[in-house]
Amino acid sequence: MNLGYPDGTLTKRCGQPGRAAASSVAMGLVIVLGCQRDTPTAAPPPSPATAAATVDAAAEAAAATRPDAPAGEPPIVAPSVAAPSATAPPDPPSRDLKTAYFLGLTAPKPATWIEHAARGMGRVVNYTVPGRDGSNAAHVVVSFFGPEGAGPQAANIDRWTQQFRTSDGDPVEPIVEAFEVASMPVTLVELAGEYRRTGAAWYTADQLLFGVIIEAPVGPIYIRFFGETATVERNREAFLAMIRGLRAE
Repeated sequence: MNLGYPDGTLTKRCGQPGRAAASSVAMGLVIVLGCQRDTPTAAPPPSPATAAATVDAAAEAAAATRPDAPAGEPPIVAPSVAAPSATAPPDPPSRDLKTAYFLGLTAPKPATWIEHAARGMGRVVNYTVPGRDGSNAAHVVVSFFGPEGAGPQAANIDRWTQQFRTSDGDPVEPIVEAFEVASMPVTLVELAGEYRRTGAAWYTADQLLFGVIIEAPVGPIYIRFFGETATVERNREAFLAMIRGLRAE
């Protein structure tokens, strides 16, 4: 008995169901395998030195978003890599405006240094140091990259040094001092001249930077104090008192 059309159309359309199903399955496998091939693989974690350089850029870019940031700072850019994980002691719930708290340490500081919440990879805390009449502010940035730090000490000093030049374009010789504070080895680096911050388009004249590496119980802590020479010079003794006054909580 013929249940289709007289010309057998229904029989012709339905007479080979297995071949149509197999074709559909094959097409589905091609699509799935193609999607799997296009799936990107995870990028390897950044090296400590790369993370440190990225932090410098993020910290300075974050400072640029505030009205008191120095002219010429780059816009803030979200970091594309994550800092190595590190467990740091929490800060106390109450804070004295004349005391800095970070990574299980305390240090004296002027009450006029304004603390800002940490933003950016590896950053712990940032202080804005006002200039004369509130202008030409400088910045103190505290960074931490875990117990292993951000690479060899010499590499960090070299990176800071390469960001400076004289007004004639010649290299700047860093002034390096090593001492101990509360049983912690400390290295202090001083650089002056034209400063090209990480991510900046060009050099900014008349700049002064103090870079500090502290071998703390939690691991190396990096502190940079930078800005217009007059502002940094005016707060030189206060910054050195902060470093020399570091104590474990």
